[in-house]
Amino acid sequence: MSPLTTIQKVDFSKSEQYTLSIRINTDGFSFSIFNPIAENPYTLFKLSINPKQPLIANFKDKVTNYPFLSQLYKRVNIVIGDTKAIVHPTALFTSEIAEELYFYGQKVLSPNTKIVYNNIETSKLTVIYGINKGLYKFLNEHFRNPRFFSQTTPLLAYFAQRSKESATLKMFVQFQRDAIHIFCLNRGKLTLTNSFNTSEISNQVYYILYIWKQLNYEQQRDELYLSGALGDKEELIKQLEKYIQHLSIIDTPDFIDLKAINLCEL
Repeated sequence: MSPLTTIQKVDFSKSEQYTLSIRINTDGFSFSIFNPIAENPYTLFKLSINPKQPLIANFKDKVTNYPFLSQLYKRVNIVIGDTKAIVHPTALFTSEIAEELYFYGQKVLSPNTKIVYNNIETSKLTVIYGINKGLYKFLNEHFRNPRFFSQTTPLLAYFAQRSKESATLKMFVQFQRDAIHIFCLNRGKLTLTNSFNTSEISNQVYYILYIWKQLNYEQQRDELYLSGALGDKEELIKQLEKYIQHLSIIDTPDFIDLKAINLCEL
């Protein structure tokens, strides 16, 4: 179903009851419209962008051509993808050191980058990340009180929730076009998170198995979950199942971060 057909099925006369969540990536925009009283509460779709234009120009173009972006919503969530994030214990965090921590993790800080952060109260963690200042200003002006998140924030909150379902150790891997993000949890507690820039299946499998071994995960007991933009899913699963018995694809894997904002009540 095309994005336009999907959008046309939504009754926007009731938009002030809905939650609009938007993920902004350098290769496109993803959307979730959440209607809490509908039988199927989520409307999920993507819109492509012009890669030759800046993200802010692409978003302004979508605002012009898609009226649903100018509706009033109960809540608007903006998820920033394709950005590095620093995960830090909330007990050791203050807003005054946010920029220093981000710089320490990234080694470079553009003057056009605004440093922001999210607290995950259930995990007692703070996620620090950057967003383009012009884009941040435009989104704040266009939407009514938008809330900003790093993509890491809803993912980590959701994965922590899922990891409490049993006593096994769990590894969650989020795939992007040119990177993978690995989250290792033990009954809700984050034990490791790391990112690797790679799009090759052989490299992805190597990094996953390397961390699996380093953390002493058990091949026949512990669990691996995959989500995100899975490319050659069949080949990826084939390679991983040689070494890991319990492997699952998370439902609607490429939208789980947008759904997680509602599922985890962020």
